[in-house]
Amino acid sequence: MWLFRVAYHAFIDHKRKQKRSVIKDNDFFAQLKEEQSTEAQAVLNDQIRELKVWIDKLPEKQKNAVLLVDFHDLSYSDASAIMEVSVAHVKILLFRGRQFLRQQKVERVESDE
Repeated sequence: MWLFRVAYHAFIDHKRKQKRSVIKDNDFFAQLKEEQSTEAQAVLNDQIRELKVWIDKLPEKQKNAVLLVDFHDLSYSDASAIMEVSVAHVKILLFRGRQFLRQQKVERVESDE
């Protein structure tokens, strides 16, 4: 648990210095791919790029909550301990972050039609 807290604070410090963060390594997303057609891989790559852009648009705390719970599969209590906020606040941040991501997807689908 303390290791996540140290890593979280190191990440925040790095983010503040660089003003840029990498959501996930490309290797992580490459592991998600199975044997697919070239077209399916291209579509998946486009979706991943869009998701990265949308996550980058989230406010810092919402982004951290989404990454910790949804991408790193931490529990709400672990995420709250790392972020040094209450579990209820993590739930609120997740709700707002997920709501924003859903809205971005809806807007994209509507613009494609």
